[in-house]
Amino acid sequence: MTDRPLPDAVCIGASKCGTTSLHYYLHAHPEIGVPRQKEVHFFLDPGNWRRGVDWYREQFPSGKVRVESFGGGYTHFPMQQGVARRMAEVLPHGKFIYMVRDPVERMLSRYIHNVCECLETAAPAEAFAGEPQGNPYIAESLYFTQLAQYLEFFADDRFHVIEYEDFRHRRRATLSSVFRFLGVDETFWSPAFDVVRHPTAGKRRKTDFGAALHLRFGRHLLGALGRLPVPMPAQRWVTHRSDQALYWLFSRPMERPVLERALRQRLNDIFRPEVAQLEAFTGRRFSHWIADPGAE
Repeated sequence: MTDRPLPDAVCIGASKCGTTSLHYYLHAHPEIGVPRQKEVHFFLDPGNWRRGVDWYREQFPSGKVRVESFGGGYTHFPMQQGVARRMAEVLPHGKFIYMVRDPVERMLSRYIHNVCECLETAAPAEAFAGEPQGNPYIAESLYFTQLAQYLEFFADDRFHVIEYEDFRHRRRATLSSVFRFLGVDETFWSPAFDVVRHPTAGKRRKTDFGAALHLRFGRHLLGALGRLPVPMPAQRWVTHRSDQALYWLFSRPMERPVLERALRQRLNDIFRPEVAQLEAFTGRRFSHWIADPGAE
């Protein structure tokens, strides 16, 4: 039995909205503690869930405001179900950070990531087809549908919604609002906050050989590097540089796909009701996300 407190807050997604950068920014704050591994998967992975709450506590440093970050699996309903209920059981007083962006741009960023990792071979029109709830790309961009899973168990004031564009271009004010929400020094600033993690621009697609090599050996190598008996900053630097070297050696540049106007309009029509609900929930405007593509 451990006496470590449970996390105070969880960043629940969405993926491709800056969650990795936020994780490292939170780690830089002296009053915030994050796990050594960004995504603990406690509420998602049945194996980790069976390890129990004490195992989950041990993933976080003591004596700080503890925050878990997750890139999207916690807001991937209906592909992943029961996450909010499990959080309500373990973290009944938890706070939640939810990062959002133009839903179509988020889909496209995820698509580019999947293509680069050799996880997607279909063209965008095919990859984005089908019923919204049954398409993983679309479902994760149904932001209010994802929030609704949590609102069954938690009050509205337990949520802090961040727009990706604010996070990119008004980072100081945005991080101050996050720190204020978490109850830590909101004036803190670090040079680490100027570093952007995992940008979509300049993405490269792994070659078939590179993908096979990474699948067969890459994770083992990076895992071994991550266990080096050195301070965490040095460990992260070595792991990051090694991953970059493998990536560049066995990849080629990828052009950003352009969506046809009809496809963009169809997706805008799908997201329009969700955007209206998110606006009502936050009191903020997001209608620019779903502007008529012909007006651009």
